[in-house]
Amino acid sequence: LQLLAGGHLSGLVLDSQGEPVAGIVVHLRGASPEYLSLGHDKNWSLDNYVGLRRTTTDDDGRFHYGELPGGDFQLRTLKRDRAQRLHMSFRLGDGESRTGLVLALDGSETIAGQVLDRNAQPVPNSELSLMHDTPEGMTFDVRALSDATGNFRFEALEPGTYTLSYLGSRTEVPSPYLRSRMEAVHTGDLAVQLVIPRSDPVAGVVLDSQGNPVPDAFVAALGPGGEALDWARSGSDGSFTLGAA
Repeated sequence: LQLLAGGHLSGLVLDSQGEPVAGIVVHLRGASPEYLSLGHDKNWSLDNYVGLRRTTTDDDGRFHYGELPGGDFQLRTLKRDRAQRLHMSFRLGDGESRTGLVLALDGSETIAGQVLDRNAQPVPNSELSLMHDTPEGMTFDVRALSDATGNFRFEALEPGTYTLSYLGSRTEVPSPYLRSRMEAVHTGDLAVQLVIPRSDPVAGVVLDSQGNPVPDAFVAALGPGGEALDWARSGSDGSFTLGAA
């Protein structure tokens, strides 16, 4: 049995003026060619060998990953209220140490607005997602939280069209509102109104063909487009409660 030394990656995240940026989450996703020799399902994604690792830049904008297998990797950045179509792909050899990587943030666009209920009342502490598909087939998902008056703001975006989604409440669990989304939100739109409907609880019991309760069953409420609005697992007596109507 030969144990190979792990590889290392380190680098900097810089803003458009070339200054280091602290507090940026740097995601690393990758795979080793050894994965398929480990007896795993060959139909499973290679990415799951390393999975998705994350670290955060320090006060000097630096990041570091250690103990990596050789393979193909991608780095991308993510920060609350900041979305970049920013990624770097590379191959790392067994035991290789690669330093001096630079990720430069250069997005300059903004999307802003307010989360409202159907009575035009602001919805504070809303967990929001802003998603953008790139020509390279990458999907970037950035999260933000609405303030006490329901206002939100995503800055440093690359130009393009995004999907804005309400994911839930930071302070109320389960959320009293349905998961909702708005398609085709364009950068530069500073008056987006995301209107979300209130939910009514739905309760029930999952039974098998003999009328016996089924525990730990996955139950979901789907929207008109087939998207999951809410989900739950049944309890030991087969009972479940969904927040969605």
